[in-house]
Amino acid sequence: MNLIITDYCNRSCPYCFAREKVDLAGERSGAEPKHMSLVDFERCLRFLERSQNLNLKLLGGEPSIHPQLPEMVSIAIAQGFNLTIFTNGLWPEPVRAFFMEFQDAKVQFVLNVNEPDRQADWENAQQRRTMEIAGQRIILGFNIYHEDFDLLFMADLIDTYSLKRSIRLGLAQPIVRKQNAHLSNSQLAQAGKRLVRQLVALEQRDIVGGIDCGFPLCMFDEADLGKLIRSVSPGFNSVCQSVIDVGPDLKVWPCFPLSDVLNVHLRDFQTRQEINEYYLKRMTPLRSFGSTDACVGCKFLRRNQCCGGCLARTIRSWEASGDTQLLEKMELFR
Repeated sequence: MNLIITDYCNRSCPYCFAREKVDLAGERSGAEPKHMSLVDFERCLRFLERSQNLNLKLLGGEPSIHPQLPEMVSIAIAQGFNLTIFTNGLWPEPVRAFFMEFQDAKVQFVLNVNEPDRQADWENAQQRRTMEIAGQRIILGFNIYHEDFDLLFMADLIDTYSLKRSIRLGLAQPIVRKQNAHLSNSQLAQAGKRLVRQLVALEQRDIVGGIDCGFPLCMFDEADLGKLIRSVSPGFNSVCQSVIDVGPDLKVWPCFPLSDVLNVHLRDFQTRQEINEYYLKRMTPLRSFGSTDACVGCKFLRRNQCCGGCLARTIRSWEASGDTQLLEKMELFR
């Protein structure tokens, strides 16, 4: 379960699939950032304890923008949580100073980077300062959203700053009822071949990939699947379920690409398992269709070996076709 502790980000990546819930670099003119209160933060910690889950994930927006992030980190660690902070590394100086002193190994970072030539020089410089501070506590994250993506620049960063020798790979997904940069379904197979080639090259430098959700099995041919398995850890899984995101006001949604779908409130549930069961019941009928025509009758989808890609792609394709009767019947948008 991800806690979105602030809805403001100091960056505006073209592929960002959080833009339904997040203000990207002040795009919402005049809007004040919404920060989760310490009271609600501790309510979330109690919720996770009841769920028997001591793995805490902090997201935004950009979590370092939250004025009470150091207090949140200290509270969580004191209560026995393992903490992962998803960040762009563009930290304000007070946060940078805090993490220079606070070196607890229970605090890890997923630092999201883009190719250096697709970021401003000041962004590259600030991210490198963050890498100098957090070093071995950082795993790099990268989102694939254009055809000529390049992963290999991360190997030099890992070597230079002694980062974890793995990378977290995401496939940028379309946002339901919003626009963002992402690969079309027709581009996925070619992207799969490029991805495998680059993962093999990274593995030769003793760096493994971690594949996030939303990569359909048919992105890869059989020969490439074998190479993929050797180049990723803990393995490749093409089946995803609801991640569960909790916003600053304790509203809940399945994941960022589906942030406009079935919004509920944390107070209506006692444990994460209850939320899982709610979304499983409401969204399973839609999962059975997959995201492309080829998914219909696919044995891998039928055998639950593949989810057919992100549900956001399924919903977007149905809306584009004008066939929205099932979506309306399911009352997804509320």
